[in-house]
Amino acid sequence: MLNKIKQHKVLIILVIIVFLAFLIRVWNIQELFVFKMDQARDINLVQEAYDGGVGELPLLGPRAAKTYLRLGPIFYYFEYLSMWVTGNKSPLSVVWPDFILSILTIPLFYYFLRQVFSKKTSLMTTAVFASSFFLTQYSRFAWNPNSIPFWSLLFFLGMYKVMEFRYTWDKSQKSKIKSSIAGRWLLVVVLGYGVASQLHFTAMLAYPLVAVLFGLFFYKTKWWLRISWKYWLGTIIILGVFYLPMMFSEICTHGDNWVQFKYALSGREKEEFSLKLKIIQSLKLHSEYFYFSLISFSGGENKFFVWGYLIAMGSVVILVWKGFFANITVLRNTVIFAKKDRKQRNKIIWFVLIFIWFVVIGLLYTKLAFNVLKPRYWLLEMPIFFIWLAVVLEWLYGLKYIFKYRFKCVFKEILVYLIVGVLVVGNLCATGYWYWSVQNQREGQFFLWDLKLKDESKISYGQLEKSTKYIAIDIKRKAEQGNKKICYYTTGEYRPVYDYIFDNYYSKLNIKRISFGSDTNKSCLFLAIDHHQHREIPRIPKNYKAEFEKVKDGKKEIGFITIWEVKRNVRVESQETIGVTVYEAGRVQEKKQEKKTSNVQVGRDVDDNIVEIDSLKKDEEEKTGLEKIDSKVNQVKLEKPRRQERVRWKDVRQILLFLVGE
Repeated sequence: MLNKIKQHKVLIILVIIVFLAFLIRVWNIQELFVFKMDQARDINLVQEAYDGGVGELPLLGPRAAKTYLRLGPIFYYFEYLSMWVTGNKSPLSVVWPDFILSILTIPLFYYFLRQVFSKKTSLMTTAVFASSFFLTQYSRFAWNPNSIPFWSLLFFLGMYKVMEFRYTWDKSQKSKIKSSIAGRWLLVVVLGYGVASQLHFTAMLAYPLVAVLFGLFFYKTKWWLRISWKYWLGTIIILGVFYLPMMFSEICTHGDNWVQFKYALSGREKEEFSLKLKIIQSLKLHSEYFYFSLISFSGGENKFFVWGYLIAMGSVVILVWKGFFANITVLRNTVIFAKKDRKQRNKIIWFVLIFIWFVVIGLLYTKLAFNVLKPRYWLLEMPIFFIWLAVVLEWLYGLKYIFKYRFKCVFKEILVYLIVGVLVVGNLCATGYWYWSVQNQREGQFFLWDLKLKDESKISYGQLEKSTKYIAIDIKRKAEQGNKKICYYTTGEYRPVYDYIFDNYYSKLNIKRISFGSDTNKSCLFLAIDHHQHREIPRIPKNYKAEFEKVKDGKKEIGFITIWEVKRNVRVESQETIGVTVYEAGRVQEKKQEKKTSNVQVGRDVDDNIVEIDSLKKDEEEKTGLEKIDSKVNQVKLEKPRRQERVRWKDVRQILLFLVGE
């Protein structure tokens, strides 16, 4: 028995790590998962398909930020499959795909590290990876970027394996077997990209560039010729299947998503920052998420920590270069290696891939430095920070001398365990603090540093349930006594959330959103729902704040959610006309006049700009020709493409039936 345990101790330790990560992630998930605007929008779409049939599934997925450009629909299909398997339509039912993939990412990351690192180093690094608060937080709710780490690792593992198996070549049967294995890994590459590219816009753009640069680096080996055409055909078929819904959508909408894509890349207004500012901002963000990933510390944008990040990354580059890249020219120009060179060769291949991955994402995020502030963008690069840790641990294990004194094995073990222990404990403390904050719905001073958890990040679905239940029972009773309906206001981010909960669980409740122009105290019991603690003023749009006042003893706090009962001022109510107050009517008239004036002014400004450009055009024609001026005129006239309605599979079926004449 003991011999079997010793024989499989690495597997046993890995299983324990995965199991503990599972327990941490699943803790009270049914009440504490996040449910915001995006989640409400997505589950509404999936529920329509669940109730109305597969034909209701959309051909496009969620929108890319600040545009009408849409990703692929694979995320919705995962949610639909989860809802179908679980057999219920609750918001928790669509959380499981991201949750399960976050668990599977842990052994996949271990296997990815084992390609070049020892078992000890891989296990230690995987333990820190599994405990990361960053990854834990993004595994407990449904969102399209959340499973990016799994599919990214699958994509990069596949690329490494393709090159590993195809780098040697001869006419033996063994090489034919390697060719077959390399072809299968090529299909894995396409599978990883096919999903990742539909989960995040950055992955769709960056990963093909990484693959091209990686393939070109080994161009002289002509590795692509040694993979059977059947596997290349398979990659085309897999990509075709993944992107078939998007192609159908483009046909039905006359290329609308392509127009949105071009506008997202070049047409929309962009904030202009100098290259120097972008580099500084990029370094701050890289430093911040480096520390946040490894030890859940988010103060890394400080100058001191940025220098620490640069020194750390520079040191790792030196270690890798001295350890593996000394014979890089030989690697690029030699096709056949002796067996003794195989491990060295594979390490170089692996680190070349990691370096290209890091450089491409780094350059892209420098270009977009002021647009990638949110943590979700860094899920694409986050595994690299743990690879840095693996390099350091491997170096410590191989270190023999420190300051000319022999570095004994026992000291190395203690130092490695100390580093890993500090990181794991830091991550677990951060996760515990987060759970404590969400469970108790209040702030705490558990950490000396800030985890950047806004109040909205701590609002769980359980709090939303309690809040809506309070409105549906207590507020309803009060409204019925005055023969009124409930009229509520909340911020735009939570509007779809309350619409979803009220429509699905309290459909008979007489509730609506406030119509500021027509609702009065006689027709409505007004509520303002706020998502911050410690406020003394209800959240009302600034244009209408003066018209409302708090109702005495009308404040109810449920965790980070505050429900205010408010009413229109007596001054406003006393000036009522038919459905609209005189006061409000005056405000509406003033707004119309202001809008009319502003429209005229805007129109004049645009016309003046065009006139100026036309005059400039005449002066410049003699010097530079027509092309420069035409581009300037186009910039002025360029308009944002309109949003089109979603196309669903049932629409494709109808079009196909029409084309065949049925």
